[in-house]
Amino acid sequence: MNKKMRQNMIWLLIAQLLFLSTFQSISVAKTGTVSRQTQRLNTKSGYTQHQDNNIPQPKHYSHSTQDYVIPDVTLFNRHGEEIRVMDLLNNEQPVFLQFVFTTCATICPVLSATFSSAQKALKEIAPQYRMVSISIDPEQDTPRILNDYAKRFKVDSQWHLLTGSRDKIAKIQHAFDAYYRGNNKMYHLPYTYLRAKGTQTWVRLDGLLSTRDLIEEYRQLAHTSIASGTIHD
Repeated sequence: MNKKMRQNMIWLLIAQLLFLSTFQSISVAKTGTVSRQTQRLNTKSGYTQHQDNNIPQPKHYSHSTQDYVIPDVTLFNRHGEEIRVMDLLNNEQPVFLQFVFTTCATICPVLSATFSSAQKALKEIAPQYRMVSISIDPEQDTPRILNDYAKRFKVDSQWHLLTGSRDKIAKIQHAFDAYYRGNNKMYHLPYTYLRAKGTQTWVRLDGLLSTRDLIEEYRQLAHTSIASGTIHD
């Protein structure tokens, strides 16, 4: 068993737990019930919880930067419309990209849940953002199936789900160094790609991110791009 396969098997084992944790966080954020109950209990018991936000928390994912050459291919969105991928990914807007498939029961639901729960916050800090999720199982993931998947994860108009021919999707995966050469698609790696507006450099995050991780990574990327003069605020 090679190193990449061992790494993927580890991700498969932990993804289910992270999936449950992600959706629990979404539920708590929507209702606020748990935090309010906890606050009342702590007040009654005389316990005050203190968290030092200045202490950096260890990251459970890796971070790298790269310039990718996007192939000029077309795919189909969940409405059956033909989309030129280069136009979607190579533009002046901030872009977030993942490779997923709808029958995945481990890594993909975690990746998609992070995108889903980040939509509201991203509208506030990057109103013109685009999310793109490209299926790596196009035979199964027809536009109709993607549309069902979109309902499951509350996909809005700025999040694009794409499918198409396997050859075209493989070209995009190769371009982003995300192509897995094994026969089992379950072993694909949990990559999330970010690009700030007006730049050509992408950040690749290798690991399962929380919503907070994704938002913070984008904030840092945008701040770095402005500070370097690559873009203007």
